[in-house]
Amino acid sequence: MLAYSGQGMAGWLCSGPSREDLVTGMTTKTKSEPVRIPEDRLSIEQRSDGAVVVRVQSEGPEGSRLPDAVFSFRCGDPQYAYWLDRLRSHRG
Repeated sequence: MLAYSGQGMAGWLCSGPSREDLVTGMTTKTKSEPVRIPEDRLSIEQRSDGAVVVRVQSEGPEGSRLPDAVFSFRCGDPQYAYWLDRLRSHRG
C-alpha cells in the first residue's frame, strides 16, 4: 500500500493553467486571441429563473458531428453580465 503525503497532488494541481486562462481560452504559453463563435452558430436565451443559456451549434459532417455545446450562467457567475448584454443587444 502506498502512503499519500498530499504534496505531490497539490503540486500537480497548481502547475496547470490559471482559472483566467481557462475562462478566456488562452494559456500562458500561447496567449493567442480567443476563438470567435460565428453568430449563425450561436443562440442565447434567458430562462424564467433568470439564467442565461448559450448554445453553440456543432459543425461538421452530419454523421460525425458532436452534440451542441450548451452553457448556462446565473447572476454571480463571472460571465453572466457579458452574455446578458449580448442577449439584450440581439433583442435590440
